[in-house]
Amino acid sequence: MGNVSVIGLGNVGRSVATNIVTTGLAERLYVVSRSLEKANGFAIDLTDQSASLGGHTQIMPIASKSMDEILTDTDVAIVTVRKRFK
Repeated sequence: MGNVSVIGLGNVGRSVATNIVTTGLAERLYVVSRSLEKANGFAIDLTDQSASLGGHTQIMPIASKSMDEILTDTDVAIVTVRKRFK
């Protein structure tokens, strides 16, 4: 598969992204969060995991404000966002 975006990095999004990296289903994986810091931290974890498994998935952290840019480069988008709590 080509490029995959996981939008939302809660429990479900993190699980989906981890499985994509573990199984090598994507050449490039965009991890998208409201917080760029959260996306960066998770991307570092996934990169370490991929390297330890001998994987070649390129992980790209993205803040949700710049999603338009990546959706044009995405073959599959997986949306795992939740409704905001009040």
